[in-house]
Amino acid sequence: MSEHMNTAPERIEGMSDDAWIRVWLAEAVAGASDGELTAAAVMAAGCSFTAMGVPSLSMVRLVDAIEGAFDVSIDFGDGDALENLDTLTRFVADGVGRMGT
Repeated sequence: MSEHMNTAPERIEGMSDDAWIRVWLAEAVAGASDGELTAAAVMAAGCSFTAMGVPSLSMVRLVDAIEGAFDVSIDFGDGDALENLDTLTRFVADGVGRMGT
């Protein structure tokens, strides 16, 4: 997984919080998948991470990267947040909003 995924992401000029978080998360999923997926494929998939074939080890890597980068806590028992890119984006964006960033 790329080293930059564990650092705080920079906002992308001209994009809403949800949009740049979504882009960052798609890149993080691709990185966590060891190259099996591209960020573009993740963004276009429109299905669950499971249906995309993202294995549990990749999900652990992804959660670790998100928690390190955004200072949010993700509980694996909360399946909704980890369902797909849309639910994960909403969860992270809500967490970032609570942090006041």
